[in-house]
Amino acid sequence: MDREVKVGDKIIFMDSNLRGTIVALHPKIEVELEDGFVIEAYRQEFIVTDSAQMEALGRSVVESPSSGKMSPKKVSCSKGIKGAYGVSSTIKVDLHLEALPYGRSVSPADALGYQLRHFREVMYSNLKHRGMRICFIHGVGDGVLKMALRKELDEVFSHRCSYIPGVAGETIVTIK
Repeated sequence: MDREVKVGDKIIFMDSNLRGTIVALHPKIEVELEDGFVIEAYRQEFIVTDSAQMEALGRSVVESPSSGKMSPKKVSCSKGIKGAYGVSSTIKVDLHLEALPYGRSVSPADALGYQLRHFREVMYSNLKHRGMRICFIHGVGDGVLKMALRKELDEVFSHRCSYIPGVAGETIVTIK
């Protein structure tokens, strides 16, 4: 049974390793992430937890059937990058299938579409954060995902963001 959320509740997002505290409820739920960045969230995107559960989650590992134990995949955030609109945050989004939710169950024929849908979700959910930088990790491979991602940035998002190539296998997007 879902309980009502309140300001001050500790939360963790279900599809990532992002954690934070609810700072406002009206008109939308606002969450201050551990790095100080404040984002809007929908109730179905997170669960409320307490400090003991947060600490236990931080120590948890994911069991991998093929290679034993390994650390969970993370969406990492860092604070303090100076953008055109003041201090902003950077998030890293790994688009490799094994890093995406349910990505291991996606067939090779559907892989590119699945990765692009995740890319679009991240873009649309962050367009309101001017100056924010998003580092998409697409890998080097044969360049199909990189080309599709950059084509979409040029054709769909060009008036709302700009991008530059990062280190090999990365594209860094800045929200305008």
